[in-house]
Amino acid sequence: MKNIVRIMVVLFLVAILSGCYLVLPHDQNVQMSTYSLQVFVICSDTAHGFQWYLDNELMEDKAGNSFEYLPTHEQIGDHTLVVSFKDGELPAYHTWYIHVY
Repeated sequence: MKNIVRIMVVLFLVAILSGCYLVLPHDQNVQMSTYSLQVFVICSDTAHGFQWYLDNELMEDKAGNSFEYLPTHEQIGDHTLVVSFKDGELPAYHTWYIHVY
């Protein structure tokens, strides 16, 4: 019984130190039409240091916890959006696969 309590305490501490985050939209695969706005968000009290990459290109003007994407007809096709950040003290990232039609 003592071992179970120790394991639970360790897991609780790891969760606190590593932080927890929520991504929006939840689905990793996003379908969207041209000229429709989609906001991608990381929600967390511990996340910081955001860097957004669209198709492997750093979006230097985007440094917050959200990214607004409004694709034009020239962007029809498949794209990848990645956000890297620190979740507590640990590096983390999330990827969305976007299909614009």
